[in-house]
Amino acid sequence: MGLTSLLLSIPGISSAMGKNDMKFDWGATEGAPEHYPMQIISGSLEYLGGGVSVPSGAYLDNGWGLGRTTIASGPSQRPVPEKLDILFYSYLEDTFYEGRFELPHDKILAYFQQQEAQPKQKYRNGQEMPVAYEFVVGVAPGGAVAIWARANGSKEIFFGQAAKRNEASEARTAIIYWRYANV
Repeated sequence: MGLTSLLLSIPGISSAMGKNDMKFDWGATEGAPEHYPMQIISGSLEYLGGGVSVPSGAYLDNGWGLGRTTIASGPSQRPVPEKLDILFYSYLEDTFYEGRFELPHDKILAYFQQQEAQPKQKYRNGQEMPVAYEFVVGVAPGGAVAIWARANGSKEIFFGQAAKRNEASEARTAIIYWRYANV
């Protein structure tokens, strides 16, 4: 049993812990439905006191709910994210979308706590392996945005609708150039 699980099993401890007191090892990755190419221009999963960048710049059509790129940066232990800020481009529609979303903190925390309570894999020396979490930020035509939390399984924890954005012509030209130069 990990320290987090032990603390949560003591009556009153979990309710006494603040919303951002519990920290986990997590990162972010990105994806889009197969055959519906997208590109994340910028994005971040934000928590009180910081944030983690969502990988950007790649041509995405790797499959809905599947991650493509992972970036390891910042502190390894951090609170669960509270917000998603994202700007992305749909090649199919030739349209930019952007959104700022409040994330379901309690749903994410419950999923992480459930994963922490599961039996852990062990290293050869018998020490428990920490659970590594990943958020898959998915974007799709029409401005759809979904987030899955992954650990020993995958669970959709958020679905939202980004708004169309009228992008300046020089940014649109850069994206269109990138599209034809790299396809």
